[in-house]
Amino acid sequence: AEIYFAGPAVFQAEDLTQIPRVDLDWAVQNSHVLMLLRVQLERHELAYDLANYHKEFGLTEGRLRLLNKSAIIMHPGPVNRGVEICDAALDDPRSRVLTQVQNGVAARMAVLDWCLQGGPHDKLVSA
Repeated sequence: AEIYFAGPAVFQAEDLTQIPRVDLDWAVQNSHVLMLLRVQLERHELAYDLANYHKEFGLTEGRLRLLNKSAIIMHPGPVNRGVEICDAALDDPRSRVLTQVQNGVAARMAVLDWCLQGGPHDKLVSA
């Protein structure tokens, strides 16, 4: 799998600069999985107003039309509608957002249970 970052440079963690930063339109057209993340408004002072952020870095209706027909759209939630993703993308048949959100709690519970039950900690990789 190839992983790319498409978004404001200030959002890319310094320790992940080996992940290539690409143009969002290129990423939308070339992705099998488009993973969007919530803009954490409480943590960032955006250099963009939110409407401008959506236009430059969000999954807009125009970008949705560019998305490969077999690609899927993911977002762990909660979603800032009209910021990182448009309403049409959430309702699109390629969207797996609702399923991802529904499974998120169960997945986190399973990971915590595994850790608390003494999973193979010697196999965990630390950063």
